[in-house]
Amino acid sequence: MNQTARKVLDAGQDDWVSLAELESYVREFSAATSDHELAERDLEIIATLVESGFVEIGSVTEAAGFTPWNETLVDALEKIRHKRLNSDDWAWACWLANTELGNRIAHGHGSGDDALPETPPAAE
Repeated sequence: MNQTARKVLDAGQDDWVSLAELESYVREFSAATSDHELAERDLEIIATLVESGFVEIGSVTEAAGFTPWNETLVDALEKIRHKRLNSDDWAWACWLANTELGNRIAHGHGSGDDALPETPPAAE
């Protein structure tokens, strides 16, 4: 499993993971440096984790806690991309919450190795 994704799932066992936290892991394990590269890598990790059934995307409020978004993955990713590249408060544009499967993977009860590549695909 990709180190960034593993770190997100590990962190997600205890709390929801913000976009800022995800990006800190991307910076740690990736050669991406520009805002555009970082944003694309963030989105790639989110998409793969969601498509694999390991996390849900949502919002966090003090009153409600985590609330999953009720939109398609494509729409959610576009919303995150826009906020990430065009807003000063992008760090909390979304939150990730582990699913039960994501927690099992994080606890080592499933490898998830086939779900997430170790390195990002080559740029097109």
